[in-house]
Amino acid sequence: MFNRWISSALIGGAVLLGGCASMREIDADVQSFAQWSKPATSAPGVVSTVRYRFDRLPSQNEPNNAAGQALLEAQAKAALARAGWQESATDATHAVSLQWRSFASDDSRRVWGGFGFGGFGWGSLGADYVVTRGGQIVLLPARPVSPDWPLYTRELQVAVRDVASQAVVFESRAKYESRHSSDQAVAGLIVDAALDGFPNPPAGPRRVNRTEAVLAAAPARP
Repeated sequence: MFNRWISSALIGGAVLLGGCASMREIDADVQSFAQWSKPATSAPGVVSTVRYRFDRLPSQNEPNNAAGQALLEAQAKAALARAGWQESATDATHAVSLQWRSFASDDSRRVWGGFGFGGFGWGSLGADYVVTRGGQIVLLPARPVSPDWPLYTRELQVAVRDVASQAVVFESRAKYESRHSSDQAVAGLIVDAALDGFPNPPAGPRRVNRTEAVLAAAPARP
């Protein structure tokens, strides 16, 4: 068993050196609430196409924030389209808002446990995979990390408001924690997780898994 694990690790490392497609994966904690009112309601996107617009807070239009907000909205647009919703700036019946929050924490006690040595242990930064040319998915081994590395938390809140009544008819929150510092790398997956099951999501807290293929460029050869 140990030899098989070592072989998989070596194969994964060799594929990475040659350039390949790997899988980025997250597990987000999600809770959603829906309270649709007729007529747009009972099954938005099933009875007829529902038209919506994105609403932004003034701070989300600031130069430092606008690009990141556009990234969130682009991913939300794709998820809403799967439910039959269509963006419209002129005749929208619903308004969609997205609020993103990310922060770093040095509280490593919630993440690291088990054994380690000299303040330096083995921990998983999330499930990393590589796909070989033969189509086999290889799980890479955990990487050594320092417990002093910060833990990054991302929280997303999605709200859908009925334009006519101004009532909030859908709300969803997603939370994801990892050691990776790049918000942009995981933002799309978190938005998609928050809209899991839209427009009629399951009740109660749940863990939502999302993956996407990431193309790793091959290093230049001498």
